[in-house]
Amino acid sequence: MDNLGHPPPAPTTVTGMGERRAVTVAAVLWCTAATVVLVGCTPEAAPTPLPLPTATGFASDEEAFAAAEATYRAYVDAVNARRADPDAPDPTTFLSGQALRSELETRQFLLDRGLAIKGDTSASTIERLDWTNQDVLVLICLDSSNTRVLDAAGEDVTPVKRESRSAIEVRFTATPLGMLIASTKASELKC
Repeated sequence: MDNLGHPPPAPTTVTGMGERRAVTVAAVLWCTAATVVLVGCTPEAAPTPLPLPTATGFASDEEAFAAAEATYRAYVDAVNARRADPDAPDPTTFLSGQALRSELETRQFLLDRGLAIKGDTSASTIERLDWTNQDVLVLICLDSSNTRVLDAAGEDVTPVKRESRSAIEVRFTATPLGMLIASTKASELKC
């Protein structure tokens, strides 16, 4: 995977069963990592309505972080709902910029390989990192132990030794309609 989270190029020919298995395992590892970077926590209760920024942005860090957390929780609810029901509303309405591009690339990657991710991801923590009037940065510790990667036949191809917890930094941008998830990146911090 490169610095932008893109998978390595696929080999042009695959001849043996061992090579096919290696390509499948690499694909599973990449798609699981890409999905973990985007998906986070499921709330215990329904999130409160998302506060909207004023014309000059958020008035306080509490307001900014509350909006970011509510947005993230609503996004994760939408992702988990979509995994359970393909006809559920599209969670990309919570995304923009790099986060949207990454989500669309991940979807195509999974589709091309006949893979699907099932189950919910949860966040053990959401921590404040930084904010401005228009942007909010948080650190989220994700737990993907309840997710499985399935192939086209419905077989579980989840890597046995995958990391089930990872830390990501998520940047939100305030818009006139509310907060959007603008970018995500893996963090060197440990969960």
